Amino acid sequence: MHGFVAEGFIVNISASGALVLSDLPVAVSTRVLLRLPTDQTLRAQVIRAVHGGFAIEWEEFSPSEVRTLLRQLGLERAALIASLSSLQESLRAVSDRNN
Repeated sequence: MHGFVAEGFIVNISASGALVLSDLPVAVSTRVLLRLPTDQTLRAQVIRAVHGGFAIEWEEFSPSEVRTLLRQLGLERAALIASLSSLQESLRAVSDRNN
């Protein structure tokens, strides 16, 4: 096996690929193996090098591991929005009582 191991952060993820922040210098068309936060690994190819990272495209469009992760992120986002909405209502009620 040839290659390098580096740490990075997925900052944007979709069914087709992701943006990875990493100090690893990679060239366009480089094949990479990414380990997701779930410890699953996915094969991808670098499609663009950007300052401080690179964009990848999954070898398989919309892999099940990514769909699961996107669902989990959506549920977490929905829970956060619901909490913020509840907090706003509480603050509004306190404000109304003080006026």
